[in-house]
Amino acid sequence: MQHLHFTQQGFGKKVLVLIHGFCEDNTIWQNLMPTLSKYYKVIAPDLGGFGNSANLLPQDVTIEDLAEQVKNLLDELEIKKCIMIGHSLGGYVALAYAQKYAQNLEGLGLFHSSALPDNEAKKRNRNQTTFFIQKNGVNPFADDFSAMMFFTPRHIELQKEIEYIKNSVKKTPEKSILQVTIALRDRPDQTELLKKLSIPVLFIIGREDVSIPLSSYSEQIFYPQDADIHILNDTGHVGMLERPKETLRMVLNFVKRCWKEEVE
Repeated sequence: MQHLHFTQQGFGKKVLVLIHGFCEDNTIWQNLMPTLSKYYKVIAPDLGGFGNSANLLPQDVTIEDLAEQVKNLLDELEIKKCIMIGHSLGGYVALAYAQKYAQNLEGLGLFHSSALPDNEAKKRNRNQTTFFIQKNGVNPFADDFSAMMFFTPRHIELQKEIEYIKNSVKKTPEKSILQVTIALRDRPDQTELLKKLSIPVLFIIGREDVSIPLSSYSEQIFYPQDADIHILNDTGHVGMLERPKETLRMVLNFVKRCWKEEVE
């Protein structure tokens, strides 16, 4: 069985798994990995259908399928315990992983991600996205998508980062975008899971995120027994690019707390 492509930095028994978002690959974590890997083994896979795992898109893909591929990779690497942090789609994958394999997790991070399912308006928007791409192709979608990810008043300042996301989308196979969009639309409600988890749960939230509005967190951040909550001002949906220093500190402190190390 062919496993997911991944990048690994660092060594040791403490393992941090970083899962990228929709139309991204593991390079989205490039601002965080060098520092995190000084202390921990950091593994960042390319999900099936994306990056160097583009040829590993599951048939009739679901979020659970993507999580199972991550499980298979971790089994292959003989990793029994880890902290898992996911960005957007990666957070949904991490939740699906936790649904089946919570005993393997020492912490769970939702980085601009949510336990809520799509509401009806969001489902319609997903459908419109698939129609748009089928009619117009990936490139026009990439322009709109990349701009939407960032807080609009900072677009000039973050031009290089926007270009990075735009190129990442353009490199993603159309089939992956279409099928994973449907998987996102049909993903389950995971709020009950948040209530049951005994491990620490990290929320990193963009105050200006139009993909997952701040208001959508008003209840779910209170569900975990142990929640670590951060709200980034003047930030959209990609805090690791918009606020690299702040988000690095948030992730590092969360990981230290999960492993009961001294937090800065």
